[in-house]
Amino acid sequence: MRALALLLAGMVLAPAAGATESFSGRYDHRTDGPPDPVWTLRDTATGVRMERHDGLSLPVRALDGGELAQLWSRLDWPADTAAAVSCMGWADEPGPFSQPFVGTLTAVICRVPAAARARIDWLRDNASDWIYYDTGFGVTALRRFD
Repeated sequence: MRALALLLAGMVLAPAAGATESFSGRYDHRTDGPPDPVWTLRDTATGVRMERHDGLSLPVRALDGGELAQLWSRLDWPADTAAAVSCMGWADEPGPFSQPFVGTLTAVICRVPAAARARIDWLRDNASDWIYYDTGFGVTALRRFD
């Protein structure tokens, strides 16, 4: 009975772990030179967490299809490109540079594959699949370096 319960738990958790696995790593705004980490996303026993360079640690979650559509609409990007995109977001304490834009989320890191970037004017020339967005900084290209 216990083996069956473990198998079922693994089947339920496997898709979630796979969905966030590609986001684990450190990110910065540089395009060359030595890494200068700003955000680190980690898988933990309680879910994915974002650790900022100043020590702040917050829970992170994947945006669902509706939230991603809201974000793309807010950015005025072609709606059909969102289907190829995945984003993880967190709710930082709202302030002048972090206002909620989808539910309670104040920041996101998104993976935008080359084919989708090619159809988004703002991202067309980005070499990286990774972007960051919040209401204070807007859209910023990211480099994931591990």
